[in-house]
Amino acid sequence: MWETSMTVLCATDFSTNSQAAIRLAADLARRTGRSLLLTHAVDLAADDQAWRVLVEAPDEIEKSAGEQAATRLETFFEESVDAALRPKLVRFEVGMGSPAEVILELAEKEATALVVVGTRGASRLREIFLGSVANSLVRQSEVPVLLAPPETANGAFKTIVVGLDLSPVSGAVLRRAATLAREQDASVHVVHALIVPEVTGLAMSLNEPASRLPELRSQRHAQLKELIVEEGAEDVVDEVQIIVDAPDRALVDYAANIKADLIAMGTRGRRGWARFFLGNSAERTMRRARCPVFVVPIGKDD
Repeated sequence: MWETSMTVLCATDFSTNSQAAIRLAADLARRTGRSLLLTHAVDLAADDQAWRVLVEAPDEIEKSAGEQAATRLETFFEESVDAALRPKLVRFEVGMGSPAEVILELAEKEATALVVVGTRGASRLREIFLGSVANSLVRQSEVPVLLAPPETANGAFKTIVVGLDLSPVSGAVLRRAATLAREQDASVHVVHALIVPEVTGLAMSLNEPASRLPELRSQRHAQLKELIVEEGAEDVVDEVQIIVDAPDRALVDYAANIKADLIAMGTRGRRGWARFFLGNSAERTMRRARCPVFVVPIGKDD
């Protein structure tokens, strides 16, 4: 379920790059009638304040750092988001510890619809979002994660590219994307990537795939159409594309060609090698994409 009473959780490291994520989260919460919870993680072990343990008590350090971060968090939000883009209810919370742990714990504690983070942080010397933090969120979060690059534009999503591999997570991805499309009055373009090793199989000659492609395209197209009907997404799906390429290239290139506002995909693929590949594909997609990437995990209800 994805009720309007749920919260949009956004995390920031106070970098300029993270401001696009804050604006996107605020505008999304406003458009969908949800509240916004903005958080910042104070990681004393990673900050340039480790020396303070030599002259101050740990409790005093945490209290001081937390108070400073709380004040800065509200100011940073006001500097980043125009009043017209702000939702009615905005809350602020500072957590102590590593960013990924703080975000995941807060997402679990709150009734969270999705987590929004930027794809590039303040420094390569720390755990920036397009590194261990983003990867941890994508791999561990039980709620969808929306990754926003610095060049993310303001405004509603109008064109959404949804990557479906026909694995168990595909239904969840399509459901979430369809809900978002209805809320944003957007169209959905379904993309399915065919990979040559998947087409051939271990027992087949490498010269055979070309002859099998029309048959396989037809099969996959029928399966995707059936899934769209099962999930009740016919009202928002404009087209279905079968592309022979790696999933990340198929999604990113197609999204760029049609000037899509959002790419939606899952975090788990099919069994074995294909499942592992899709995990890596999600990471490659969020690194290459010029638009936000909406990553849907297999949830408890999916």
